[in-house]
Amino acid sequence: MLIRIYDAETGALIGTLNEVQFRALQEAFEEESAEDQDYYIHRDALHLIQDDTVVALLTQALGDRDEMDIRWEMVSG
Repeated sequence: MLIRIYDAETGALIGTLNEVQFRALQEAFEEESAEDQDYYIHRDALHLIQDDTVVALLTQALGDRDEMDIRWEMVSG
């Protein structure tokens, strides 16, 4: 299973994560419900993610911003 993450504001694809990488993202950020498919990301909280690839993807996606919302979807692969 692969998970694509997108910039919720622009719809731009940020990248594709494997299950281990996605779990690192899930563990670092709060889900509001079991159906929740988005996360609020703040630059100051990136250190909570225990995967360097995920941190690099999100840092690049943030660009000049300090915060952003991302959404995710599972894809077969």
